[in-house]
Amino acid sequence: MGPGKIETLHYDLNAKFKKILNKKVWIGQVPGIGNWKDANIGRSIQFQLISKDVVESEWAMRPDGSQKVPVFALYETSDPDDLLETRHWVSWYERWEKTDRSEFKLHTMSWTVFRGTRYTPEKAPVLRADWDQLRNTDASREAGHPHWHLLEPVLAEERTSGSFPTASLKELKPVRHGTVSSGTGVVGIINLDRLHLAMGAWDPDKPHPTCWQRSARSNREVREWAVRTLQYLCDQFAQF
Repeated sequence: MGPGKIETLHYDLNAKFKKILNKKVWIGQVPGIGNWKDANIGRSIQFQLISKDVVESEWAMRPDGSQKVPVFALYETSDPDDLLETRHWVSWYERWEKTDRSEFKLHTMSWTVFRGTRYTPEKAPVLRADWDQLRNTDASREAGHPHWHLLEPVLAEERTSGSFPTASLKELKPVRHGTVSSGTGVVGIINLDRLHLAMGAWDPDKPHPTCWQRSARSNREVREWAVRTLQYLCDQFAQF
C-alpha cells in the first residue's frame, strides 16, 4: 500500500473516531525514526491516536511498560469533573513495515482498554482487540485473527463443600502475581493474557484453526474493523 492510501485511510479514520469519541483527534506517527515516508526498507513504522487538545490529553503506560500512550474516555461519566472517579480509556495502535521505496504493508492494529482515573498514567490495562495480518507477520498460526486479549489478572476462588462459589463484582486493589493469604477465599492469580479469543472470523468451510483466521483484503475492511470495534467497546463499557 502506498503512502497516499495510508493517508486516505487515516483521514477517514480520524473523522470516524472523532465522531464516536467526541474528541478532536488525529492519527500520528509514534516518535523515533523521523518521517515515516523516508524510512529505510524493512523498517517498522508505528502510528497512534493523538488528541489535538494538549491541555486535556490523557495518558497510560503501555502494557509492557515501555512508554506512555495517549488514551481517550470510552464514555461520559455522571460527573466529568470528579478526578477520583475510575473510568475506562482506550488507545489505538498500528504497525506497518516499509517493503519498497513507496510501499508499506500492515502488520497489526489494535485497541487497548485501560482502567483508572484522570491525570495519571497509572491506568491498568484491561482488554485488547488485535488484528494481526497473518500474511505479513509471524503472528501465531494457531490463534484466531482478529482476536481479544484479557489483560487484567483474574482472582481464582477456592471451592468449598463441593458447590460452586457465588460470584460478585467488587472493586479490588491491585495485587501481585502469586498466592493470596488464606481466609480470603482466593487462592491465586491467573493470567489469561496469552489467550487469543477469536472474534468474528468463523468460516465453517475451513478446518481448525484457519476457520478462525482472516486477513484484511482492503482499506475498507481495515477501516470498518477499527471503527466498529471502537463503537462496540464504547457501547459495552458504557453499561459496565
